[in-house]
Amino acid sequence: MDPRGPDVSVRWRAIIGEPVAGEPQAVADMRSYFDGVDNNVEHLALAPSEAIVEGILGADGPAYGDRPVVVLGAADTMDDWPPLPEATRDAVWTAWVDGQRRYAVESTAGSFASVADSSHFVMSDQPQAVIDAVADVLGAIRR
Repeated sequence: MDPRGPDVSVRWRAIIGEPVAGEPQAVADMRSYFDGVDNNVEHLALAPSEAIVEGILGADGPAYGDRPVVVLGAADTMDDWPPLPEATRDAVWTAWVDGQRRYAVESTAGSFASVADSSHFVMSDQPQAVIDAVADVLGAIRR
């Protein structure tokens, strides 16, 4: 549910770049998101976590094989992010969704769905979407 892709931080760092005098505060706020476990909602050590995932997904072949996988992306996740300049926001969003789609293609039976009217916490905002995704996976396993 609305996972962070394996290379999102690397892509975001490239988009946001180094600090520049006079940059919008939202850009500085977004940059601080990478520093330390207290600056992101899940309290993750992002760099080491992403390196582990990249190591797994970077191997040849689909990491999940033919296991059914449904990746749910929250359509409104970026509403929780700082108000970035439009071009930066668009590039950051593209990197976010590309990262999520990368998980789906790691299975020959993978799919990605964007969940409307949902923040990062899909399970709270759209529980039926989660129930439906679980049912889809279970149905695929039964088949």
